[in-house]
Amino acid sequence: DFVACMMKYQGIITPLVTPLSRSGENIDHEATRRLLSHVVAGGVAGVFILGSTGEGPSLSSHLRREFVHLCCSLIPDILLNNQRDRSEFSILVGVSDTCVQETISLSKHSADCGADAVVVAPPFYFPINQSELTHYVEHVVSQVSLPVFLYNMPALTKITFDTDTLRQLATNSKLCGRIVGIKDSSFDLDYMSTLCQIKTELCPSWKILTGAEHHVAQVVRMGGDGGVVGG
Repeated sequence: DFVACMMKYQGIITPLVTPLSRSGENIDHEATRRLLSHVVAGGVAGVFILGSTGEGPSLSSHLRREFVHLCCSLIPDILLNNQRDRSEFSILVGVSDTCVQETISLSKHSADCGADAVVVAPPFYFPINQSELTHYVEHVVSQVSLPVFLYNMPALTKITFDTDTLRQLATNSKLCGRIVGIKDSSFDLDYMSTLCQIKTELCPSWKILTGAEHHVAQVVRMGGDGGVVGG
């Protein structure tokens, strides 16, 4: 399982848009199938659904759950048609919500559907400090069965995962093996360099992914693992 985990969560992972009907009230199933077929045929290492690109926080809980189930049910056959191995393909699900119970509930639904990991950003709207952020992560991780990616998106959440907080999380024995990495969309190369140092020094199994297309090569040279990039 550890070897399989090390093979996942690296390379180029596509953040999917969420195809909706013209009214915006329903998921467009056929468009979703075409989109997934296109990106899988293109050779990406995985998909990230219900992230910023997929407008996950703007969708109803019903649509989010429907989209997770749809993608997870379509991907195995699409991979098979492209002669690709499911064990080497990652399905990441954005589960961030202002309500911690909704984050946990969507994480459990994602596990039931067959996703590989969930992606957790800081709760937004009400400001929290780093101690509260640490407690939030510990609580979510303790309640979900899937591996967890942290998601640093300060432009939208208005809070950053401070590097000291990440060091604390990386050395927390209760979280060992449960947090598998971090996706950083701060576009700050100095911050990314520190993330790679934390990986090297404290948690070599972590995967470090950038959300900035123009930084992917530099991030990999620093010791990162790839990018979750829309282009």
